[in-house]
Amino acid sequence: MVYNLSSEPLEFPSDLEEFILKELGGSYKSEPVKVKQTLNYDENDLKEYLGTYFPGSFSESYAIFSNIFWNESIKNNFEIKKDFYILDIGGGTGGNLLGLLWFMKKFFVEFDNKRIHIVSIDGNDYALNIQRKLLEKFFPKNSDFFYKNIILSRNNFKEMLRNVINDYEITIKFDIIMSFRFINEFYREYFLFDWYKIPGTDNDRIIKYLRETIGINLLNEATFENDGRIISISNAKSSLSLEIKDYETAILIIDGKKTDEFIVKKENNNINIYLDKYYKNKNMYKIMTEAVSEYLEDDGLFILSDVTDKIKNDDGDDDSWFLSKIMNEEIIEYLNSQRNKLEVIIPLSCAVWHSFCKKSRKCFIKKEVFLRNSKCVTRGFKYSYKIFTHKNLALRVLQNINKQDRYEIGEKWICIKGVHSNRNKDKAVYRDPFSFDDSSKIKLERLRNGI
Repeated sequence: MVYNLSSEPLEFPSDLEEFILKELGGSYKSEPVKVKQTLNYDENDLKEYLGTYFPGSFSESYAIFSNIFWNESIKNNFEIKKDFYILDIGGGTGGNLLGLLWFMKKFFVEFDNKRIHIVSIDGNDYALNIQRKLLEKFFPKNSDFFYKNIILSRNNFKEMLRNVINDYEITIKFDIIMSFRFINEFYREYFLFDWYKIPGTDNDRIIKYLRETIGINLLNEATFENDGRIISISNAKSSLSLEIKDYETAILIIDGKKTDEFIVKKENNNINIYLDKYYKNKNMYKIMTEAVSEYLEDDGLFILSDVTDKIKNDDGDDDSWFLSKIMNEEIIEYLNSQRNKLEVIIPLSCAVWHSFCKKSRKCFIKKEVFLRNSKCVTRGFKYSYKIFTHKNLALRVLQNINKQDRYEIGEKWICIKGVHSNRNKDKAVYRDPFSFDDSSKIKLERLRNGI
Protein backbone atom coordinates (compact mmCIF):
# COMPACT_ATOMS: atom_id res chain seq x y z
CA MET A 1 0.00 0.00 0.00
CA VAL A 2 1.20 3.49 -0.79
CA TYR A 3 -0.23 6.20 1.40
CA ASN A 4 -1.65 9.29 -0.19
CA LEU A 5 -1.42 12.17 2.25
CA SER A 6 -4.13 14.20 0.54
CA SER A 7 -7.57 13.80 2.04
CA GLU A 8 -9.05 14.10 -1.46
CA PRO A 9 -7.65 13.34 -4.92
CA LEU A 10 -6.49 16.26 -7.00
CA GLU A 11 -9.10 17.47 -9.47
CA PHE A 12 -7.85 17.59 -13.05
CA PRO A 13 -8.80 21.06 -14.37
CA SER A 14 -11.91 20.71 -16.51
CA ASP A 15 -10.87 23.38 -19.02
CA LEU A 16 -7.47 21.71 -19.49
CA GLU A 17 -9.13 18.30 -19.89
CA GLU A 18 -11.60 19.67 -22.45
CA PHE A 19 -8.84 21.30 -24.49
CA ILE A 20 -6.78 18.10 -24.52
CA LEU A 21 -9.72 15.95 -25.60
CA LYS A 22 -11.49 18.28 -28.03
CA GLU A 23 -8.81 20.54 -29.46
CA LEU A 24 -5.74 18.29 -29.34
CA GLY A 25 -7.54 15.00 -30.00
CA GLY A 26 -6.44 13.30 -26.80
CA SER A 27 -7.77 9.81 -26.09
CA TYR A 28 -7.31 7.15 -23.44
CA LYS A 29 -5.30 4.04 -24.28
CA SER A 30 -3.09 2.30 -21.75
CA GLU A 31 0.20 1.19 -23.33
CA PRO A 32 2.39 0.10 -20.39
CA VAL A 33 5.16 -1.27 -22.65
CA LYS A 34 5.08 1.22 -25.49
CA VAL A 35 5.05 4.24 -23.16
CA LYS A 36 8.51 3.31 -21.90
CA GLN A 37 10.00 4.61 -25.17
CA THR A 38 8.32 7.88 -26.17
CA LEU A 39 11.16 9.49 -28.11
CA ASN A 40 9.90 8.16 -31.45
CA TYR A 41 6.19 8.74 -30.82
CA ASP A 42 4.30 10.10 -33.81
CA GLU A 43 1.30 12.47 -33.67
CA ASN A 44 -1.23 9.66 -33.14
CA ASP A 45 0.85 8.11 -30.37
CA LEU A 46 1.03 11.48 -28.64
CA LYS A 47 -2.74 11.96 -28.77
CA GLU A 48 -3.09 8.72 -26.81
CA TYR A 49 -0.32 9.83 -24.45
CA LEU A 50 -2.13 13.12 -23.80
CA GLY A 51 -5.33 11.40 -22.74
CA THR A 52 -3.60 8.69 -20.71
CA TYR A 53 -0.27 9.75 -19.20
CA PHE A 54 -0.17 13.56 -19.43
CA PRO A 55 -2.48 13.87 -16.39
CA GLY A 56 0.06 11.85 -14.36
CA SER A 57 2.92 14.26 -15.05
CA PHE A 58 0.61 17.20 -14.38
CA SER A 59 -0.58 15.86 -11.01
CA GLU A 60 2.90 14.79 -9.89
CA SER A 61 4.28 18.25 -10.58
CA TYR A 62 1.34 20.00 -8.94
CA ALA A 63 1.69 17.83 -5.82
CA ILE A 64 5.47 18.32 -5.62
CA PHE A 65 5.28 22.10 -5.82
CA SER A 66 2.34 22.20 -3.40
CA ASN A 67 4.65 20.60 -0.86
CA ILE A 68 7.73 22.69 -1.69
CA PHE A 69 5.98 25.95 -0.85
CA TRP A 70 5.12 24.78 2.66
CA ASN A 71 8.65 25.90 3.45
CA GLU A 72 8.81 29.58 4.39
CA SER A 73 12.37 30.12 3.10
CA ILE A 74 11.45 28.84 -0.36
CA LYS A 75 8.06 30.55 -0.40
CA ASN A 76 9.52 33.94 0.54
CA ASN A 77 12.28 33.69 -2.09
CA PHE A 78 9.81 33.05 -4.88
CA GLU A 79 7.11 35.51 -3.80
CA ILE A 80 9.38 38.51 -4.35
CA LYS A 81 10.56 37.45 -7.81
CA LYS A 82 9.07 39.37 -10.72
CA ASP A 83 10.65 37.12 -13.35
CA PHE A 84 10.86 33.33 -13.24
CA TYR A 85 13.32 31.44 -15.44
CA ILE A 86 12.42 27.78 -15.90
CA LEU A 87 14.46 25.06 -17.65
CA ASP A 88 12.58 21.85 -18.46
CA ILE A 89 14.72 18.92 -19.68
CA GLY A 90 12.89 16.13 -21.51
CA GLY A 91 9.52 17.77 -20.86
CA GLY A 92 7.70 16.15 -23.79
CA THR A 93 4.11 17.40 -24.08
CA GLY A 94 4.55 19.58 -20.99
CA GLY A 95 2.55 17.85 -18.26
CA ASN A 96 4.98 18.75 -15.47
CA LEU A 97 5.38 22.30 -16.81
CA LEU A 98 1.61 22.84 -16.86
CA GLY A 99 1.36 21.36 -13.36
CA LEU A 100 3.94 23.85 -12.08
CA LEU A 101 2.35 26.87 -13.76
CA TRP A 102 -1.15 25.85 -12.67
CA PHE A 103 0.03 25.67 -9.08
CA MET A 104 1.89 28.99 -9.30
CA LYS A 105 -1.20 30.71 -10.69
CA LYS A 106 -3.22 29.45 -7.75
CA PHE A 107 -0.55 30.06 -5.12
CA PHE A 108 0.88 33.47 -6.02
CA VAL A 109 -1.57 36.35 -5.69
CA GLU A 110 0.54 38.45 -8.07
CA PHE A 111 1.11 35.66 -10.59
CA ASP A 112 -0.41 37.57 -13.52
CA ASN A 113 2.10 40.37 -12.88
CA LYS A 114 5.08 38.03 -12.99
CA ARG A 115 6.93 37.14 -16.17
CA ILE A 116 7.63 33.46 -16.88
CA HIS A 117 10.56 32.62 -19.18
CA ILE A 118 10.66 28.97 -20.26
CA VAL A 119 13.41 26.99 -21.97
CA SER A 120 12.13 23.53 -22.93
CA ILE A 121 14.28 20.73 -24.37
CA ASP A 122 13.00 17.51 -25.90
CA GLY A 123 13.95 15.08 -28.67
CA ASN A 124 10.42 14.82 -30.07
CA ASP A 125 9.35 17.84 -32.12
CA TYR A 126 5.70 16.70 -32.21
CA ALA A 127 5.64 16.71 -28.39
CA LEU A 128 7.17 20.18 -28.23
CA ASN A 129 4.51 21.45 -30.65
CA ILE A 130 1.77 20.16 -28.33
CA GLN A 131 3.50 21.77 -25.37
CA ARG A 132 3.60 25.07 -27.27
CA LYS A 133 -0.15 24.92 -27.99
CA LEU A 134 -0.96 24.22 -24.33
CA LEU A 135 1.16 27.09 -23.03
CA GLU A 136 -0.16 29.52 -25.62
CA LYS A 137 -3.71 28.54 -24.68
CA PHE A 138 -3.46 28.77 -20.90
CA PHE A 139 -0.53 31.10 -20.19
CA PRO A 140 -0.33 33.47 -23.17
CA LYS A 141 -0.07 36.84 -21.40
CA ASN A 142 2.89 36.51 -19.07
CA SER A 143 5.00 33.71 -20.56
CA ASP A 144 7.59 33.40 -23.30
CA PHE A 145 8.98 30.15 -24.62
CA PHE A 146 12.23 28.95 -26.15
CA TYR A 147 12.02 25.42 -27.53
CA LYS A 148 14.93 23.21 -28.53
CA ASN A 149 14.34 19.96 -30.39
CA ILE A 150 17.48 17.94 -29.67
CA ILE A 151 18.23 14.36 -28.64
CA LEU A 152 20.47 14.50 -25.59
CA SER A 153 23.05 11.75 -25.09
CA ARG A 154 25.11 10.62 -22.13
CA ASN A 155 28.55 11.08 -23.65
CA ASN A 156 28.20 14.78 -24.39
CA PHE A 157 25.25 15.70 -22.17
CA LYS A 158 26.98 18.63 -20.46
CA GLU A 159 28.24 20.08 -23.74
CA MET A 160 24.84 19.77 -25.43
CA LEU A 161 23.11 21.42 -22.47
CA ARG A 162 25.64 24.25 -22.55
CA ASN A 163 25.02 24.78 -26.27
CA VAL A 164 21.25 24.94 -25.80
CA ILE A 165 21.55 27.54 -23.05
CA ASN A 166 24.02 29.55 -25.13
CA ASP A 167 21.48 29.51 -27.97
CA TYR A 168 18.99 31.13 -25.59
CA GLU A 169 21.24 34.21 -25.87
CA ILE A 170 20.49 35.51 -22.38
CA THR A 171 23.10 35.22 -19.65
CA ILE A 172 20.95 34.05 -16.78
CA LYS A 173 20.56 31.22 -14.34
CA PHE A 174 17.33 29.38 -13.73
CA ASP A 175 15.01 29.62 -10.75
CA ILE A 176 13.58 26.18 -11.43
CA ILE A 177 15.20 23.35 -13.37
CA MET A 178 13.24 20.14 -13.68
CA SER A 179 13.28 16.78 -15.37
CA PHE A 180 10.26 14.43 -15.14
CA ARG A 181 9.99 10.87 -16.53
CA PHE A 182 13.03 11.39 -18.71
CA ILE A 183 16.15 9.55 -17.56
CA ASN A 184 14.41 6.17 -17.39
CA GLU A 185 14.50 6.04 -21.20
CA PHE A 186 18.31 6.09 -21.09
CA TYR A 187 18.26 2.86 -19.07
CA ARG A 188 15.65 0.56 -20.54
CA GLU A 189 16.39 -2.44 -22.71
CA TYR A 190 15.73 -1.30 -26.27
CA PHE A 191 14.46 -3.65 -28.99
CA LEU A 192 16.74 -3.45 -32.02
CA PHE A 193 15.62 -6.15 -34.44
CA ASP A 194 14.36 -9.69 -35.01
CA TRP A 195 17.29 -11.93 -35.99
CA TYR A 196 15.08 -13.87 -38.39
CA LYS A 197 14.06 -10.68 -40.24
CA ILE A 198 17.61 -10.03 -41.43
CA PRO A 199 17.88 -9.82 -44.37
CA GLY A 200 14.37 -8.48 -44.71
CA THR A 201 12.04 -6.04 -43.02
CA ASP A 202 14.37 -5.24 -40.10
CA ASN A 203 17.33 -4.16 -42.25
CA ASP A 204 16.43 -0.52 -41.65
CA ARG A 205 16.56 -1.04 -37.90
CA ILE A 206 20.20 -2.12 -38.06
CA ILE A 207 21.08 0.68 -40.50
CA LYS A 208 19.53 3.26 -38.13
CA TYR A 209 21.38 1.84 -35.09
CA LEU A 210 24.73 1.82 -36.90
CA ARG A 211 24.23 5.38 -38.12
CA GLU A 212 23.03 6.92 -34.84
CA THR A 213 25.13 4.93 -32.36
CA ILE A 214 28.30 3.79 -34.14
CA GLY A 215 28.53 6.52 -36.77
CA ILE A 216 28.52 4.18 -39.78
CA ASN A 217 26.25 5.31 -42.60
CA LEU A 218 25.42 2.36 -44.85
CA LEU A 219 22.73 4.23 -46.79
CA ASN A 220 20.80 1.77 -48.97
CA GLU A 221 23.78 0.12 -50.64
CA ALA A 222 24.48 -2.53 -48.00
CA THR A 223 24.15 -6.26 -48.58
CA PHE A 224 22.97 -8.55 -45.75
CA GLU A 225 23.70 -12.25 -45.27
CA ASN A 226 22.49 -14.44 -42.39
CA ASP A 227 23.65 -18.04 -41.85
CA GLY A 228 21.67 -18.47 -38.64
CA ARG A 229 24.43 -17.50 -36.20
CA ILE A 230 26.27 -14.72 -38.03
CA ILE A 231 24.83 -11.72 -39.86
CA SER A 232 27.29 -10.14 -42.29
CA ILE A 233 26.73 -6.59 -43.54
CA SER A 234 28.85 -4.82 -46.13
CA ASN A 235 28.98 -2.06 -48.68
CA ALA A 236 31.78 -0.48 -50.71
CA LYS A 237 33.31 1.20 -47.65
CA SER A 238 32.45 -0.93 -44.63
CA SER A 239 32.03 -4.52 -43.54
CA LEU A 240 30.92 -5.82 -40.17
CA SER A 241 29.21 -8.77 -38.56
CA LEU A 242 26.87 -9.63 -35.72
CA GLU A 243 27.39 -12.98 -34.08
CA ILE A 244 25.21 -14.86 -31.60
CA LYS A 245 27.49 -16.37 -28.97
CA ASP A 246 25.31 -18.40 -26.62
CA TYR A 247 21.70 -17.39 -27.30
CA GLU A 248 22.00 -14.95 -24.41
CA THR A 249 24.38 -12.46 -25.97
CA ALA A 250 25.32 -11.26 -29.43
CA ILE A 251 28.34 -9.18 -30.39
CA LEU A 252 29.06 -6.62 -33.10
CA ILE A 253 32.45 -7.02 -34.78
CA ILE A 254 33.96 -4.25 -36.89
CA ASP A 255 37.41 -4.70 -38.46
CA GLY A 256 37.98 -7.83 -36.40
CA LYS A 257 37.31 -6.06 -33.08
CA LYS A 258 34.34 -6.45 -30.73
CA THR A 259 32.52 -3.10 -30.78
CA ASP A 260 29.25 -3.70 -28.97
CA GLU A 261 27.29 -6.37 -27.12
CA PHE A 262 23.57 -7.09 -27.16
CA ILE A 263 20.98 -9.11 -25.25
CA VAL A 264 19.41 -12.08 -27.04
CA LYS A 265 15.90 -13.19 -26.07
CA LYS A 266 13.76 -16.03 -27.36
CA GLU A 267 10.24 -14.58 -27.59
CA ASN A 268 7.26 -16.15 -29.39
CA ASN A 269 9.47 -18.28 -31.65
CA ASN A 270 11.54 -15.21 -32.51
CA ILE A 271 15.14 -14.38 -31.68
CA ASN A 272 14.96 -10.74 -30.64
CA ILE A 273 18.01 -8.57 -30.17
CA TYR A 274 17.99 -5.84 -27.50
CA LEU A 275 20.42 -3.07 -26.64
CA ASP A 276 21.28 -3.02 -22.93
CA LYS A 277 21.15 0.74 -22.45
CA TYR A 278 21.76 0.73 -18.69
CA TYR A 279 25.45 -0.15 -18.87
CA LYS A 280 25.98 2.34 -21.69
CA ASN A 281 24.24 5.19 -19.88
CA LYS A 282 24.95 4.41 -16.24
CA ASN A 283 25.11 7.42 -13.87
CA MET A 284 22.74 9.59 -15.90
CA TYR A 285 20.93 10.79 -12.76
CA LYS A 286 24.28 11.84 -11.35
CA ILE A 287 25.50 13.35 -14.64
CA MET A 288 22.37 15.46 -15.01
CA THR A 289 22.58 16.73 -11.43
CA GLU A 290 26.21 17.73 -11.93
CA ALA A 291 25.39 19.44 -15.24
CA VAL A 292 22.42 21.52 -14.09
CA SER A 293 24.23 22.78 -10.98
CA GLU A 294 26.10 25.23 -13.24
CA TYR A 295 22.86 26.88 -14.37
CA LEU A 296 20.80 26.92 -11.15
CA GLU A 297 20.23 30.26 -9.43
CA ASP A 298 21.61 30.59 -5.89
CA ASP A 299 18.09 30.30 -4.46
CA GLY A 300 16.84 27.99 -7.26
CA LEU A 301 15.34 24.51 -7.14
CA PHE A 302 16.20 21.43 -9.18
CA ILE A 303 13.48 18.76 -9.25
CA LEU A 304 14.47 15.31 -10.53
CA SER A 305 11.49 12.99 -10.85
CA ASP A 306 10.99 9.66 -12.58
CA VAL A 307 8.81 6.57 -12.76
CA THR A 308 9.56 3.71 -10.38
CA ASP A 309 9.23 0.45 -12.34
CA LYS A 310 11.93 -2.09 -13.19
CA ILE A 311 14.18 -1.59 -16.20
CA LYS A 312 14.89 -5.33 -16.36
CA ASN A 313 11.99 -7.74 -15.98
CA ASP A 314 13.62 -11.14 -16.30
CA ASP A 315 16.03 -11.22 -13.38
CA GLY A 316 13.96 -13.34 -11.01
CA ASP A 317 14.24 -12.18 -7.43
CA ASP A 318 16.76 -9.46 -8.23
CA ASP A 319 14.91 -6.29 -7.20
CA SER A 320 17.86 -3.91 -7.64
CA TRP A 321 16.66 -2.82 -11.09
CA PHE A 322 13.85 -0.57 -9.90
CA LEU A 323 14.42 2.96 -11.14
CA SER A 324 13.81 4.39 -7.69
CA LYS A 325 16.73 2.35 -6.33
CA ILE A 326 19.01 3.28 -9.23
CA MET A 327 18.23 6.97 -8.75
CA ASN A 328 18.88 6.67 -5.03
CA GLU A 329 22.25 4.96 -5.51
CA GLU A 330 23.52 7.52 -8.01
CA ILE A 331 22.33 10.56 -6.05
CA ILE A 332 23.72 9.32 -2.72
CA GLU A 333 27.05 8.80 -4.47
CA TYR A 334 26.85 12.36 -5.80
CA LEU A 335 25.98 13.83 -2.39
CA ASN A 336 28.84 11.98 -0.69
CA SER A 337 31.41 12.82 -3.36
CA GLN A 338 32.77 15.96 -1.63
CA ARG A 339 32.49 17.72 -5.02
CA ASN A 340 28.75 18.21 -5.00
CA LYS A 341 27.57 21.77 -5.54
CA LEU A 342 23.95 20.91 -4.71
CA GLU A 343 22.36 19.40 -1.62
CA VAL A 344 19.14 17.42 -1.47
CA ILE A 345 16.32 18.82 0.67
CA ILE A 346 13.64 16.24 -0.22
CA PRO A 347 13.33 13.39 0.69
CA LEU A 348 14.17 14.42 4.25
CA SER A 349 15.59 10.97 4.94
CA CYS A 350 18.25 11.61 2.28
CA ALA A 351 18.75 15.24 3.31
CA VAL A 352 19.40 14.34 6.95
CA TRP A 353 21.09 10.94 6.74
CA HIS A 354 22.72 10.53 3.29
CA SER A 355 26.27 10.47 4.70
CA PHE A 356 25.30 7.40 6.73
CA CYS A 357 23.60 5.60 3.83
CA LYS A 358 25.61 2.46 3.03
CA LYS A 359 23.06 0.43 1.06
CA SER A 360 21.51 3.04 -1.21
CA ARG A 361 20.72 0.49 -3.98
CA LYS A 362 18.40 -1.30 -1.54
CA CYS A 363 16.28 1.76 -0.78
CA PHE A 364 13.01 1.80 -2.71
CA ILE A 365 11.02 4.94 -1.95
CA LYS A 366 8.09 6.29 -3.89
CA LYS A 367 5.06 8.55 -3.76
CA GLU A 368 1.62 8.20 -5.25
CA VAL A 369 -0.73 10.99 -6.24
CA PHE A 370 -4.38 10.46 -7.07
CA LEU A 371 -6.18 12.44 -9.75
CA ARG A 372 -9.89 12.61 -10.49
CA ASN A 373 -11.22 13.70 -13.89
CA SER A 374 -14.54 15.25 -14.91
CA LYS A 375 -16.16 11.80 -15.10
CA CYS A 376 -15.20 11.15 -11.44
CA VAL A 377 -12.69 8.50 -12.50
CA THR A 378 -9.80 8.45 -10.03
CA ARG A 379 -6.37 7.16 -11.06
CA GLY A 380 -3.15 6.82 -9.10
CA PHE A 381 0.31 7.71 -10.44
CA LYS A 382 3.50 6.44 -8.77
CA TYR A 383 6.79 8.28 -8.93
CA SER A 384 10.00 8.98 -7.04
CA TYR A 385 11.73 12.32 -6.85
CA LYS A 386 14.44 14.40 -5.22
CA ILE A 387 14.67 18.17 -4.79
CA PHE A 388 18.04 19.94 -4.75
CA THR A 389 19.23 23.45 -3.90
CA HIS A 390 22.59 25.12 -3.47
CA LYS A 391 24.13 24.56 -0.06
CA ASN A 392 23.32 27.91 1.55
CA LEU A 393 19.61 27.64 0.81
CA ALA A 394 19.63 23.98 1.89
CA LEU A 395 20.99 25.03 5.29
CA ARG A 396 18.24 27.65 5.70
CA VAL A 397 15.53 25.22 4.60
CA LEU A 398 16.64 22.36 6.83
CA GLN A 399 17.51 24.34 9.96
CA ASN A 400 13.84 24.72 10.84
CA ILE A 401 12.92 21.13 10.04
CA ASN A 402 12.16 18.84 12.96
CA LYS A 403 14.65 16.14 11.99
CA GLN A 404 13.77 12.54 12.77
CA ASP A 405 15.78 9.38 13.40
CA ARG A 406 13.19 7.37 11.48
CA TYR A 407 11.23 8.07 8.30
CA GLU A 408 8.49 6.15 6.47
CA ILE A 409 9.81 4.84 3.15
CA GLY A 410 7.23 2.15 2.51
CA GLU A 411 4.72 -0.16 4.12
CA LYS A 412 7.46 -2.64 5.07
CA TRP A 413 10.45 -0.33 5.26
CA ILE A 414 11.73 2.58 7.31
CA CYS A 415 14.93 4.62 7.21
CA ILE A 416 16.70 4.55 10.57
CA LYS A 417 19.51 7.13 10.59
CA GLY A 418 20.36 6.31 6.99
CA VAL A 419 19.94 2.54 7.31
CA HIS A 420 17.30 0.90 5.14
CA SER A 421 15.50 -1.33 7.64
CA ASN A 422 12.63 -3.81 7.71
CA ARG A 423 9.95 -2.54 10.03
CA ASN A 424 9.10 -6.12 11.15
CA LYS A 425 6.58 -5.75 13.99
CA ASP A 426 7.07 -2.01 14.33
CA LYS A 427 3.56 -0.53 13.90
CA ALA A 428 4.52 3.04 14.76
CA VAL A 429 3.85 5.90 12.34
CA TYR A 430 6.86 7.93 11.24
CA ARG A 431 7.22 11.13 9.28
CA ASP A 432 6.73 11.21 5.52
CA PRO A 433 10.20 12.13 4.12
CA PHE A 434 8.62 13.88 1.12
CA SER A 435 6.72 16.44 3.18
CA PHE A 436 7.82 19.72 4.77
CA ASP A 437 4.49 19.75 6.60
CA ASP A 438 4.80 18.28 10.12
CA SER A 439 1.11 17.42 10.10
CA SER A 440 1.77 14.78 7.42
CA LYS A 441 2.53 12.28 10.18
CA ILE A 442 -0.93 12.87 11.67
CA LYS A 443 -2.56 12.53 8.24
CA LEU A 444 -0.70 9.28 7.63
CA GLU A 445 -1.80 7.86 10.98
CA ARG A 446 -5.41 8.73 10.23
CA LEU A 447 -5.22 7.09 6.82
CA ARG A 448 -3.69 3.96 8.25
CA ASN A 449 -6.42 3.77 10.90
CA GLY A 450 -9.15 4.37 8.37
CA ILE A 451 -10.19 7.77 9.76
